[in-house]
Amino acid sequence: MSVYLSDARRFVAAATAVLVAAALLLVLPGAQTAHADTSPPAGTPATVSADGLPTVQINGVVWQQALVGDTVFAGGEFSNARPAGAAAGVNTVPRSNLLSFDVRTGVLNPSWAPNPNAQVRAVVKSPDGRRVYVGGNFTSISGQSRYRIAAFDAATGALITTFNAGTNSQVRAIAATNTTVYVGGIFTQAGSSARTRLAAFNASNGALLPWAPTVDDGSVSALTVSPDGTSVIIGGNFLSFNGDPAAPDGLARVDAVSGAVLPFPATTRIRNGGSAGSILGLSGDADNMYGVGYTFGRSGGTLEGVFAADWDTGELTWVADCHGDTYAVWPQGDVVYAASHHHYCGNIRANPQLDEWEFYRAGAFTKAATQLEGREHLGYTNFEGLPAPTKLNWYPDLDTGTFTGQNQGPWAVTGDSRYIVMGGEFLNVNFKRQQGLVRFAVRDIAPNDQGPRFSALDFTPNLRPVGAGAVRISWPANADFDNELLRYSVIRNGAVVWTGDKSSQIWDRPWQGWTDTGLTVGASYNYAVRVADPFGNTVTSPTVAVVADGTGPVSAYAQTVMADGASHYWRLGDGGTTGAIDTAGIDDAITGTALTRGAAGAIAGDSTSAFTFAGTSNSRVIGNTREQNRNTVSVEAWVRTTSNQGGWIVGFGNSASLTGTSSSRDRQLYMESGGRVQFGSSPGQNRTVRSAASYNNGQWHHIVGTLGASGMNLYVDGVLVGSRTDTTTGRNMSGFWRIGGDSLNGWPNQPASSNLAGTIDEVAIYPSELTAGIVAAHNTLGRTGAAPNQPPVAAFSSPTNGLAVDVDGSTSADPDGVIASYAWSFGDGGTATGVNPPAHSYSTAGTYTVTLTVTDGEGATGVATRDVTVAPPAPNQPPVAAFTATPSGLSVTVDGSGSSDPDGTVASYAWNFGDGGTATGPTPPAHAYAAEGTYTVTLTVTDDDGAPTTLAKDVTVTAPPANAPFAVDTFNRTVANGWGSAETGGAWTVAGGATNFSVAPNIGTMRVTGAGFRLSSFLPVSTTSTDLTTQVSMNVMPTGSGTDLELVGRSVGTTDGYRLRLKMLSTGVVRASLVGISAGVTTVGGDHRRVPVAAEDAVHGCGAGVAGRDLGRRDHDGQPGERAGRDVRGGSDARGAVPGGRLGHDDAARQGVGGGDARAGGVDADRHEHHGCAAGRGRCRALGLHLQHHDDAARGRQLVAALRSARRVKRGHATGW
Repeated sequence: MSVYLSDARRFVAAATAVLVAAALLLVLPGAQTAHADTSPPAGTPATVSADGLPTVQINGVVWQQALVGDTVFAGGEFSNARPAGAAAGVNTVPRSNLLSFDVRTGVLNPSWAPNPNAQVRAVVKSPDGRRVYVGGNFTSISGQSRYRIAAFDAATGALITTFNAGTNSQVRAIAATNTTVYVGGIFTQAGSSARTRLAAFNASNGALLPWAPTVDDGSVSALTVSPDGTSVIIGGNFLSFNGDPAAPDGLARVDAVSGAVLPFPATTRIRNGGSAGSILGLSGDADNMYGVGYTFGRSGGTLEGVFAADWDTGELTWVADCHGDTYAVWPQGDVVYAASHHHYCGNIRANPQLDEWEFYRAGAFTKAATQLEGREHLGYTNFEGLPAPTKLNWYPDLDTGTFTGQNQGPWAVTGDSRYIVMGGEFLNVNFKRQQGLVRFAVRDIAPNDQGPRFSALDFTPNLRPVGAGAVRISWPANADFDNELLRYSVIRNGAVVWTGDKSSQIWDRPWQGWTDTGLTVGASYNYAVRVADPFGNTVTSPTVAVVADGTGPVSAYAQTVMADGASHYWRLGDGGTTGAIDTAGIDDAITGTALTRGAAGAIAGDSTSAFTFAGTSNSRVIGNTREQNRNTVSVEAWVRTTSNQGGWIVGFGNSASLTGTSSSRDRQLYMESGGRVQFGSSPGQNRTVRSAASYNNGQWHHIVGTLGASGMNLYVDGVLVGSRTDTTTGRNMSGFWRIGGDSLNGWPNQPASSNLAGTIDEVAIYPSELTAGIVAAHNTLGRTGAAPNQPPVAAFSSPTNGLAVDVDGSTSADPDGVIASYAWSFGDGGTATGVNPPAHSYSTAGTYTVTLTVTDGEGATGVATRDVTVAPPAPNQPPVAAFTATPSGLSVTVDGSGSSDPDGTVASYAWNFGDGGTATGPTPPAHAYAAEGTYTVTLTVTDDDGAPTTLAKDVTVTAPPANAPFAVDTFNRTVANGWGSAETGGAWTVAGGATNFSVAPNIGTMRVTGAGFRLSSFLPVSTTSTDLTTQVSMNVMPTGSGTDLELVGRSVGTTDGYRLRLKMLSTGVVRASLVGISAGVTTVGGDHRRVPVAAEDAVHGCGAGVAGRDLGRRDHDGQPGERAGRDVRGGSDARGAVPGGRLGHDDAARQGVGGGDARAGGVDADRHEHHGCAAGRGRCRALGLHLQHHDDAARGRQLVAALRSARRVKRGHATGW
């Protein structure tokens, strides 16, 4: 999403301020924090963090995903994958249309590559998590023929051969129970039977079921099944269902067994279909089904946002009326996430539609309805009055991709209680390279490093002297992708002089400020503003200098207006002949020529004057800065008039002309000809609240209009005189604040004149709803010069746990002081004091009224009540044990991560392998048995309440067949900065600098760049006897003392082991030695053979048989077959045989400064006997290779040794370089 436009949001310091320092971006872990969406106040659900976690990337588009345990299965249209952060085309591995990765790390599963031969459009899991179903256009997958639908074992990734369903054309949607698989798309045949775009198959064998509702046109794009498995929801762009053209467009609800149509009342409001609309996504949780869609040209249906409907009745639960296509939806706990390109959610009091549209492609909503829809006025369907959720402050930035040509970003979203995963065709996330896939995590496991977004000119304070010894510091609010309430600190001359918490969102950045008083008149001061999110991420603004050269006092009224958060404040007491200063912000206004300045002002004890308006178009005041209108606003002014013509007092219009009129007007205060006052808003209709009395009596009147979540309110002289709750939004528009005149055509009780004849003073605009208490205080303060005490406001949270309630009154506040005491009544006779007293326990279940009374320092009180319902805690449900056991030779690998706890978490995992061996954790290391046989593996899981559950399975292990390779690597891949993973034997561990290792097809390269340079690489396998086969070559002849290449048959610790050493001399001779090292003592055995070798193409195949203390070596020079008479054998009589250990390579350059590359074409190792560490014979290490070069002749030369065309590593032999 393009969340901000730098040219449209650029702010410039006032002329009296000088920019003296650049912005600073800091992370301060110890900074104070405020409430936020990832750490919300009571009653607001927490979202995942907006941190885009590193995730495997793809080069196309992901259409859908499923998360099973710790594995994400992602399907779409792509041909390769690459690590997080890698540029396109770098470090890629082939992956065609389907892959999986670990949701905890984002790392690609290297061993699962089904490679369907065409795109995958649908990926879902079975409710029990045992299967993953995929659908699309493919006809082959995992090397098997499958016609557009296939099933995989979720634990092993194996294709389920017993499920062999198929269709004759594309499958676009799948939904599954544990027994039935429902599919939808554009097909006309399933198996050998006719099925029109819908079919169902038996999950056990893929047999076609009789379920056969028909979609008569268009396509099916989405399916979901109710939690009880009784109903199926169908979404698409169809206009006729089951032969009925009158059926609801794009949505249907049918019986899961018979296919009969079921009532679906939600479709009276939600209907998308035809060529210009569709329901694109469906999902569900225990309570609701959720759907999303699009309309094009506003003619293809009604919905572009998200809807929720009740599973049992099909009734609409709520609508999130956002404009902009929505592609996928996923509920997680109390939050519903959506993938979209929303550009307007103003009808639910969220992001407006700017003149230049900004798109938000990842969004989150409350699961619960929290408000009513506002009125639609941009030409879409009007959902006014329907329940709606709140759009939460979660706005990670996902940009548009190019692969589909549709200018979209995310297409898919899934998740669990830990992660939300999005897939699509986006190229970047939060301005960092991350193509096609991204993870977001809950706060407790996320880095939480998405801080305030704006700096430099976009976060530069404005400084203005506002009186003697007083400076107003104002700044544009910053914003955070996942934190709404931020903490601001004003820094004067390097010291913090004010701190406060203020709300903002990425699309809502009102001007904020603070007034510094008590300064030395004429002195210079430097100011900066620092903003922090709840996790210590901070941004500090540029430092700005100002001279405190203001004159005259700043009245208590003016200080209060600014302290109460005014973003604009035109005091209208300016001298001179032009202009009106915005004391609170930066929007200095222009003024008409017919204005009269210097009239007596309205505020008692304030020497500033007011403007007199002539009632003509050239006696107006207009703000000079275009801004986006707000759905939360308060408009305040003091007015005195005797006119019977009425007119505009202050409001918002879209005209920039001083004397012209606006075609769109909103949020305005105006007076009727008879003197009654109205406050108006125009969300598609001109709506007002109106006073009963008239106020054109020549006296000063304090008038305030507010618009916000509570509705519209009108106050006159500190008293509420009119209100309505059905209007919480206004017209979406940009414009200017206009004082004294604008068009009122079409507004109720339109006055005779649009221009007011009278005196106006102290006009203020607030980005908030002023409370009745604040309004009354302003009125009293303006009239008397002294503000009355404002009563405190009581507020509290009351979460329950069984029969107990835990209350917290810390959100209570006193607008003009501090709360002195808190008194609680729990509704059962129990009482308590304090802001957060100990939890109160009720004796019986029921609903009780909890009352909090707060008292301020002057004795005023505020009261809040809330009903709480308590019940005895449900008995703990034991956990469910589940695990897989995969034998391999004499070892078994177990995975218990599929275990779960229905009412908590699994706290521990205990394994018994049936031979006395034990382990802990969900995925312990592989367990090795000493002998063949059948053993009972037992897993005991214990939940967080101490309840255990045990599951046992028999596993059969067999000794590996003789001469079966246990490590094989043909290097058939491309890797930079390392060697990656062998086909058999695990990942290579390299030493000497990863940049000196690389893999090209069939070649692994080690590069040495100077004398004495040493490299090594090892595989994580272990044995006491190895047969190692490889081929090596060098790209240049060695110089100086030559190059050592050691093939490590077995290695323990850092030195001990058995090796075959090839010393490559500058004379073209290769000398081979058998080396054994035990306890640091080296024994060289066997015949030392010298073999002439050319510089570039010498290839040696080497076998090292290491059993006990015997060493053997055979080499050949790259010719077909092995040459007779070149075997070398030897023995070691060093005390203490080296135990089972690692396999590898070692290469060294010992003299001079030469260098080069060692290249491996492959590795093959067999194991003769497998004792290793399991038999207690020492600490085993990975197999490896050492390369060292000695060069005292040709400085700077590079030496390349290559390992080529590996055969295999047989059982009983360890492999390595």
